[in-house]
Amino acid sequence: MGTPISYATLPLPTSAQGQKPNSVTTTKPPVLPPLAAGTGADSPASTPLPITAGTTVTQELMAALYGEGLHPEADSRIANGASIADVQLGRAYPFYSGRHQVLKELPTMEKQFRYHAGRRLTEQERNTIAVDVARKHYSDETGYSNATPKEILAWGNEKKNSVRLATADFDLTFSPVKPISVLWALGNEEMRKTIEAVHNECVSACLDWLDETALRTRCEVNGVKKLTRTRGLIAAQFVHYGPRSGAPDLHTHCLVSNKVQGPDGQWRSVDSLSLMKSAVTVSTYYNALIKIRGEISWSLSNLYRVADFFEVDITDLLPHRVPQTQETPGSLSRTEGSNLVAGAGFEPTTSGL
Repeated sequence: MGTPISYATLPLPTSAQGQKPNSVTTTKPPVLPPLAAGTGADSPASTPLPITAGTTVTQELMAALYGEGLHPEADSRIANGASIADVQLGRAYPFYSGRHQVLKELPTMEKQFRYHAGRRLTEQERNTIAVDVARKHYSDETGYSNATPKEILAWGNEKKNSVRLATADFDLTFSPVKPISVLWALGNEEMRKTIEAVHNECVSACLDWLDETALRTRCEVNGVKKLTRTRGLIAAQFVHYGPRSGAPDLHTHCLVSNKVQGPDGQWRSVDSLSLMKSAVTVSTYYNALIKIRGEISWSLSNLYRVADFFEVDITDLLPHRVPQTQETPGSLSRTEGSNLVAGAGFEPTTSGL
């Protein structure tokens, strides 16, 4: 997974009566109110599942939430006596097999293992099951019976990639206009910290706005499904400083989980249409915020340095768009999900970077 990242749960109600939620930042992470568990028979909605903002996320925590739809800290909770049902956040992600028999058998075997072991599979256990299940199908299709586990796993992954995948997250990418990234690269340590702090504040404000305005789920009210607010979003944040081309490009990827809790305490999926409709708006909001905060936070002399670097008039830096350096295809490793690009000096789309 690389460098550990941080995830934060945005504002949650402070009580069942729906009092105004407190703002949450990752600079001084508080312990948030408890979130309810999934809807399984052994997992009533009242079971507390607190998620702490600012927690450092490992590969295992990412795999639990984004890979299996479980509480991010599922492994530690299961080790302390919780069951799989206790940490399941609503329905499990659907698994699509297409017309591949191997993809029909694989989730069944994994489910049987979890049932008997009472825990998540390790990466090694998952690979072992995949090889055992896929070996016969690989041999039948290729006529080769002496394949290595690596070859069989690669073949199985090709089958997975050929079918529809469940949406586990939405990638919102926040990036300031190019002069700010150049200013970050050319400035001293104090300037870099100032720019990163301003950028992080703007990202947090945008996520807060999305939580208040755009994050919705569908709940049944009097027999009719309606869009309702949620009890907050869960987002894993990756801070990057440049593409593989080497050009300075400060930006943050926010992987918004497709697991949200409705006002009734049940875990459901995000209404993606409501979120995507707000992509352009949140992009504009981010650009406006970083322009306002930036003019206050960094000095005129520093802006002149960037103006000289670009050979442009200083008044053209922040109020107007500056062409972005195109990232190399494949330069971003991302989890499955829709992708929204915000604040990158161009109108956001759902096609990714």
